[in-house]
Amino acid sequence: MIGLNLRGTEIWFTAFDRDGSVRHFRGAVQGARMTGDSEGEGTPLRWSARRVQPKVSASPDSQCAAAPRLWNRRTLTPRFIAACSAK
Repeated sequence: MIGLNLRGTEIWFTAFDRDGSVRHFRGAVQGARMTGDSEGEGTPLRWSARRVQPKVSASPDSQCAAAPRLWNRRTLTPRFIAACSAK
């Protein structure tokens, strides 16, 4: 991915497709979804993406170990943070 930009709800970036050709993506963020169009060599394409919740094992120790990867996903509750901090 090259030059990822996010301004308000608008997102645009450049990436390479399966054939190694450059594609330019432009879209909008709507909650946990993004949708838009891409242009490059060949046919213009519609695209979409959605945020999914990470799968975390049931073990409290492994959940605490995974905490740094989860900070940006807003999945940590104050109770979870307090339980991990107490260890």
